[in-house]
Amino acid sequence: MTIRVGLIGLGEVAQLMHLPLLADDARYKIAAISDVSPSLTAHIAQRYGARTHANAEALIDDKNVDAVFILTPDHLHADLLARAMDAGKHVFIEKPVCLNVEQLLPLIERGRGYAKTIFVGYMRRFARPFLELKKRLPALSEVQHVRVRDLICEAPFFVAQTRPVFKPTDVPPAVIDEGRARTQAMLRAVVGADAPAAVVRGYQVLTGLSSHSFSAMRELLGTPKVFAARQCNGGEAIAVLFDYGHFTAVYEAVTNHVARFDSGIDVLCDRAMFKINYDTPYIRHLPTRLEITRSGDRETTTDGHPVLWYRTPFRSIGLPHPFALLLGRRYTHRKAAPRDRYHLGAVRAVTKGAAAGLGMRGRLNGDQYQSGKSRDTPETHGGRPHRPAVWLIAKNQAPITGPRGGKRGPPDPPA
Repeated sequence: MTIRVGLIGLGEVAQLMHLPLLADDARYKIAAISDVSPSLTAHIAQRYGARTHANAEALIDDKNVDAVFILTPDHLHADLLARAMDAGKHVFIEKPVCLNVEQLLPLIERGRGYAKTIFVGYMRRFARPFLELKKRLPALSEVQHVRVRDLICEAPFFVAQTRPVFKPTDVPPAVIDEGRARTQAMLRAVVGADAPAAVVRGYQVLTGLSSHSFSAMRELLGTPKVFAARQCNGGEAIAVLFDYGHFTAVYEAVTNHVARFDSGIDVLCDRAMFKINYDTPYIRHLPTRLEITRSGDRETTTDGHPVLWYRTPFRSIGLPHPFALLLGRRYTHRKAAPRDRYHLGAVRAVTKGAAAGLGMRGRLNGDQYQSGKSRDTPETHGGRPHRPAVWLIAKNQAPITGPRGGKRGPPDPPA
């Protein structure tokens, strides 16, 4: 069976990853495309032989499209996902699903009884070295320290030297202005209308780049109970301390113009260190590395399985997993949208605490949050009180035992 795919948004990520990967796999057909740029739409249609639609709504309503890829700017994600669900489509949506919890909660409720697949693009969790790391990592009781990092140079440096990207010049200025205004409104609805630009930028970094690392961290370690944070350099440098009880996970995010891409997770135990490192996704087939170092009384050895893995994680997450059921395969995956609820709650708390300039601490299995000298006040969503500064978990939720033993933080929400 051939899966007919429609893509909404044909920018850099679509051109560098999704379109060539879909075109390389005979099980998928690029059936329809849509973008706000007429010239970009025409260029991609000619290159991949796809039908064009004047707008996203027309593509979603196309009866000859089985699955919709939502690859647009973040401020459009919630609206397009809701529309795709109205049309009963399978959906692949780039992270983040939404920019704030208030947009996300109604979609999660709708998704509980949704008959089709909705898949969020957290590709790092599907690289084979990451899956192997999950198998090999010992019980959490043996972990002494964790370091998670995203120290990167952004895409233009790499893209300009490797693969041509069609950059249109005919996007209507009104569309650009509206997108910027909506994005700012959504971000400031979380961090505050009067928040400095650096705080807004910090929140944007955490919902974008950092979401991959937070997702992978929770997959390996569970949800932390307490954290502290600080941001500098206009929001481009962020440090977070996650408290897992008997060990701390340190997260670092720095974006600048040094030409490197250092993203990964290091897990340190008494006699072993587990390291996974991701290279830039904007150059296809760069290796993901898993390195395991073990030390005895007289010798140290390093091994990995595999040490290098060249298959792009985008292929693992998008092909064939999200729509494998259409191909007659059984495939079980965790719903990513409920996980985004935890992520957005944490991001909001981290941003508020970092903005206070004094660090911050939150009690994730209780009902307290402190930033500087002020207490966060409860808010209401749908008549139900919640505290968006915490990760929206049950009050006094007891830690659970993970598959490798040891205590974890509160579980992710039910799928």
